[in-house]
Amino acid sequence: MEKITLPVVHDFDIFYPYVNEDRKNVESNCNEITFINQTDGSVQVNNFTIATGAQLVLGGNSFEIIKTKFQITNLTATTGTFSVLRKRYL
Repeated sequence: MEKITLPVVHDFDIFYPYVNEDRKNVESNCNEITFINQTDGSVQVNNFTIATGAQLVLGGNSFEIIKTKFQITNLTATTGTFSVLRKRYL
């Protein structure tokens, strides 16, 4: 039986889009993507509203790649950061 070497999950990216930007597109190309709202208001990701202090985690099965382009829209936030973490296979 042949031994298969699996790719290592190694890379995490963090984005800090400005909350005063009306729209921001984020490419995924990853196995898991997490959106964390650390602002003082609501932010929307592809029609899903994320409240202050909340997060949205979207993950695939092993070796699946999410290729969705996500659109981040500021609804009511005026200060703070909105973080996007991507888990990738290298």
